Amino acid sequence: ERTGTAAKPVLAVNGKGNGNGHSDPGAPDECLVTLRSGGDRPPLYLFHAAGGLATVYSRLVAALPADLPAVGLQSRAADSDRAEYPTIEAMGEAYARLLSARHPDGPLHLLGFSWGGYAALATAAALEQAGREVALVALLDSDPLWIDPARTPEERARGIMKQISGSLFRDLGLVQEADDAELALATDALLDD
Repeated sequence: ERTGTAAKPVLAVNGKGNGNGHSDPGAPDECLVTLRSGGDRPPLYLFHAAGGLATVYSRLVAALPADLPAVGLQSRAADSDRAEYPTIEAMGEAYARLLSARHPDGPLHLLGFSWGGYAALATAAALEQAGREVALVALLDSDPLWIDPARTPEERARGIMKQISGSLFRDLGLVQEADDAELALATDALLDD
């Protein structure tokens, strides 16, 4: 486990990251970053966004009650040659095992910002499937429809690309959003191995 370390950013999409293609099912203890220790409450686990770093939560942690420990989950690809997980479900299962080993008793409290919300949801599902109680899953700026299992990977990827393109165009002050052909190309790239 680390304490508040920074690392190189990584965007993990469809199993791709800064890694060398090597992948294993586990999440190493180095994925855990203590953002605040102490306190007598169960910790709040904060899931990395697409950049892979847990330190994005430093300002949020400063605003939380002083007796609430906070532990970040940082991408295993953020500062190593390890590849990211091939699916969000595989990531959730690995993180569920890691959190269960770290916090074997009592309910768990999970929070994810942006892409980290999907990791938090997938981890909560794996924890509950293993019989663990999840007392909180908080999503900040995450759209749970992106990981809806009733949608095909293509539908999820198209939804992601449509929302990202719309956000980029709005943020840049442009009026035109990506058309269907552009979305199809971006979706194919996102799903391409």
